[in-house]
Amino acid sequence: YSAAKRRSVAYFSSGAHNVIVDPGGSPFVIGDGGPLVLIDNTILIPDSAQCPIVLSTSSAPTDILAVGNTVTTANLFSGPLGRNIFIGNNIVPRDRVSVVAPQPAPFLSSHHRPTFDLQPGATSGEMQIALDRAAALSGMRPIVHIPYGIYLMKSTLMIAAGSDVQLVGDGYVYGTDLVWDGAGAGPEVALADPARATLRQIRIDEANSAVEGIRVNVNDTPGSRVIESGDTFISSEEGVVFDGLDYLQVEARSTDVGASEIAMEIVGGAVSQSGSYSFGRYSLFGGDSNTAALDGVEFDVRTGGQLTLQEDWHDGSPPSLLYAHLTDSGDVAIQGTAIETPSATPILIDGFRGDVSLMDFALVNGGVSVSGDQSQLRLLILGGLKLNCSVDPPLLSVSTLGSEIGVVMDYQVGAAWVPVPDEGNGSPEFIEGMLSHIRNVHTTPMLPVTSGLTDLLLDGVMITNGGVKSMALHLVPASSHPEVEQYEIQDLQTQQALSQDSGGAVVLDSAATSSQNRWKFQRLNDGSTLLMDASSGQVLDADLQARAQSGSPSQSWSVEFIGDGTYSICNPWSGLCLSVGEDGQIITAPRWDTKRGWSILPN
Repeated sequence: YSAAKRRSVAYFSSGAHNVIVDPGGSPFVIGDGGPLVLIDNTILIPDSAQCPIVLSTSSAPTDILAVGNTVTTANLFSGPLGRNIFIGNNIVPRDRVSVVAPQPAPFLSSHHRPTFDLQPGATSGEMQIALDRAAALSGMRPIVHIPYGIYLMKSTLMIAAGSDVQLVGDGYVYGTDLVWDGAGAGPEVALADPARATLRQIRIDEANSAVEGIRVNVNDTPGSRVIESGDTFISSEEGVVFDGLDYLQVEARSTDVGASEIAMEIVGGAVSQSGSYSFGRYSLFGGDSNTAALDGVEFDVRTGGQLTLQEDWHDGSPPSLLYAHLTDSGDVAIQGTAIETPSATPILIDGFRGDVSLMDFALVNGGVSVSGDQSQLRLLILGGLKLNCSVDPPLLSVSTLGSEIGVVMDYQVGAAWVPVPDEGNGSPEFIEGMLSHIRNVHTTPMLPVTSGLTDLLLDGVMITNGGVKSMALHLVPASSHPEVEQYEIQDLQTQQALSQDSGGAVVLDSAATSSQNRWKFQRLNDGSTLLMDASSGQVLDADLQARAQSGSPSQSWSVEFIGDGTYSICNPWSGLCLSVGEDGQIITAPRWDTKRGWSILPN
């Protein structure tokens, strides 16, 4: 990576776990002041090389943040150093790290799925007959194909519980268009619990009606997921509604969202709202957002909702538009976004309890405003650019800059680039804790999901043209569920549970009924999470001993969803993750050297 002659913000994040192997020189050459952000990369420099990992050729000092990287040289930086934060970078011998070059993906083979080809002009009733026949073949992933054309939908298409049917069209732009022509609020497509279908290359037209496009009844338990890929949810009064869910993981990849009122509404369930730890989150990786209403909201997060945005582009024109409106409580991480709007306050944090991490983003015109009670707010603004700032509000407007707010390595950009002075909490401990909301959320492999859980794929689906009180995609819990307080944590390979022996050391235990196999995740006001033995109240420390709570960062853990109901459990303080050694004993290992995953089962 090389940057010269102009300011740049470079961000090499944990999302892809980048690996740089034996570069010919310095892998990062910076000709300006940065900031350069390096997080969770593996950078392998030959033992014979003399070059630094980062070479600054700038006459001005270069700002750099490096966290959690694994490197093979102590020569991290050369040149004029500006503001700098180095946290938890591991130096290991080159011969300890083996790298296998990625192989080309093989050509997909034909599985000869059972296929129901509908005729052009088919009615919604005929489509339903095909879907019902396909449901009888669950396990074979049958295909119901709707060819090119415009279809008037008199009734809702119902996809049966557990059906793994693939409902496939011929494209969502000038392809297969399902236009609502029925009575009532629909929805046009409804998926029963558990929803395990695939919808691909279809346009769902709400015909300017008060109708839901797709309604998904979710089995809201750990491991359930929805993947959105290349979708577009626009033009309804509400776009995507994540409605009272605690455990569902949604990954939206290259997805565009927009609506006349609220583009995306993220509301937590009873567990999230109570302040207990939950795993549910809506994550958008690469998108384009736009809301047309004068007083609209792009991302509305409240009552325990959890949202991650990475690489979103927004250029809305309404003067009162809110890009992000955060109220009551939740957890929000925004990274790599460009926000252009005439609104003076595109990001409003109003009486919010929880963590908000804003990183590597650009604001054109407006700023971030904090109002209401901020006694339980933790806010980090890092690597932000405030553009066109001659007459605008500052990057951050807040009545009191408390100890849980940090403004670090930011710039105001007008005729010149002017560093925003760091203020508030810039401690390594605070920054590392706030970065966990970005480091632990990334795309996961599309592995099979356990039977009975939600496993829905929306691939190239457009929902559009909704009227007043319409909704594009509605994700709702299938039924109320009791608040989960205790979990069993199982090693996936042996199916043995995480437990502790009489001396407090963590071990694997095959006795599934043991009371010492029950754990709680306790979220503290400072944003850290404790892994607590449910019977003794002791918490797990980084040395794999359960002991009394001490407030030490070595007792803080993060839980990362890695697909197929699988999680990794890592200690940000040490940079190590729970694993199992060859002798079957619990160990900790670097993230890149961890081969074990864990299932987390409500108990």
